[in-house]
Amino acid sequence: MTNKQLCRHIRRIRFNSALAAILLVVAAALLTGSFLVTDHCYNTWIEPTGESAAGQVNSILRAIRLRPTQPEGYHNILDIYLQDGLLTEAEDAAFRELLNEQQGRINKRPDEAAALYRRLAFSYITCYDANAEGRLKKAYSYFELTQPYSDATELEVTAIDTYLAVGNYFSEYIWLTGSLRQPTTSEIETLVKQLSGTLDGYQQNGADEERLGFVCCLMPLLDVHGGLWAERLQAETVAELTMKLSQQTTNGTTPVTARLQAELALWLDQEHPWEVTP
Repeated sequence: MTNKQLCRHIRRIRFNSALAAILLVVAAALLTGSFLVTDHCYNTWIEPTGESAAGQVNSILRAIRLRPTQPEGYHNILDIYLQDGLLTEAEDAAFRELLNEQQGRINKRPDEAAALYRRLAFSYITCYDANAEGRLKKAYSYFELTQPYSDATELEVTAIDTYLAVGNYFSEYIWLTGSLRQPTTSEIETLVKQLSGTLDGYQQNGADEERLGFVCCLMPLLDVHGGLWAERLQAETVAELTMKLSQQTTNGTTPVTARLQAELALWLDQEHPWEVTP
């Protein structure tokens, strides 16, 4: 290779190196710009203001599609749906469609996913537009997804375990069409003790909405199996549990507490065959 050819070759190497460096700088600038634009759009869409509820939800949905593993968007949509204290069937259907669409991404962050499912389950118990048994059915499958309990309170863990026990009981002995199986006396006794203990916990430390939601979920259970429980256990035991339900009143005036309190009052006004008549 002559000196002239060598010089030309060196100039070509230098040119290619400079071009590569320029391209790297441009690529880095584009990536940074893309991140900044994405970050700006996300922050703008995740906390919409001055729009209708439907417009706010659509804005948050855009943010979720940018960062589907971030939990705040899902919670923000629930905040909007629950502003009036009632989760309608249409709102529930839309939210579950979103969860089904993004579930694989949500579950990449198990702690945040469990917290979201936990909130949704408790929201079903207190706010879903259905009767008490319908609310329990909706919540039951989500309570099964609430582990790990990394940021749950002790009362929340106790309540979840009890809801799962109640859901299991319903599934085994009430919801299963055509089943002739009946619970054992030991099963009934264990469940009644668990229900009573959870009621005590709610009475001491629970929020009014969650406490009344739990109380109302026990009403259909007693309606169906209260008589059986009174036969297997002492009738006074079941009557004592009913008395505990009647004591779960509140002075709260939120739409949720008002609705649940009215539901409980209507149930207490009815006659129950297991009650002990003086």
